[in-house]
Amino acid sequence: LIGGLKPLPIDAGDLIKRWHILMDKTFSKKSNAALAAHVDKKALAAGREEEEWKQLAQECKAATETKVSLRFEFVQGQLLTALRTGAWLVLDEINLAPGDVLQRIAGLLEQGASTEESPKYFEVHEAGGAGVKIPIHPDFRLFACMNPSHLGPAKKPLPAGIRARFCEYYVDEVVEDADLIQLVTDGLSKHLPNPPSEAVVNVYKKVREMARDGQLSDGQGGKPVFSLRSLSRALRFARTFVKSPRYRHHDGGLEAVVAGRTRRLESL
Repeated sequence: LIGGLKPLPIDAGDLIKRWHILMDKTFSKKSNAALAAHVDKKALAAGREEEEWKQLAQECKAATETKVSLRFEFVQGQLLTALRTGAWLVLDEINLAPGDVLQRIAGLLEQGASTEESPKYFEVHEAGGAGVKIPIHPDFRLFACMNPSHLGPAKKPLPAGIRARFCEYYVDEVVEDADLIQLVTDGLSKHLPNPPSEAVVNVYKKVREMARDGQLSDGQGGKPVFSLRSLSRALRFARTFVKSPRYRHHDGGLEAVVAGRTRRLESL
């Protein structure tokens, strides 16, 4: 998410490509014919990309002097890329992230919104040294998703200090028959004409009811949890099942969904 030092192969082609890009940024393409006579004067006088030229020169020198085909370089992760470019980043299952990642996210959230009048920075120590301050783009936005911690043994609550930094919206589970039938129809109709959506929904609701009443147990003797995600996974299994040449009828599709819904149960 943040990034880190990674071994990268030395690619002269990449250096040449960056050289051409930087040349086009610094000088006009129309004046390339007279470029050799004015390169020092224009580049240093303008001072626009001087630091980039110095960095590129250092990398070219290192590439020619090294005796190995690998170099270690800091490669930024998706978070830093989004911070620099102003992208919107979605963190799914944020409550399952490791503690060190949550600490870095907390530090970012404490910065608050970055604006052109009051720019904010995110300090990165993974690159080594005393740390590098990454400017936070004003358009950057951070979203996060999570399921309630009571839905399964692998879930854990999100620390209150981080959760309080978000504007929270609770999305309840889909339970209406019409919505469930539409979901099943959309999931199966491309592979199974006129899918038995209502029958699949009845199986789904019956299994949920039996699990809630303690009539079912999983492979570890615990109480299984059935949710919309479970149904979606069963529909993916059913699509694979019905594409087989041996199963070209509605009963096969329904059988696949039932199998996908109950494959981890001890009793049904």
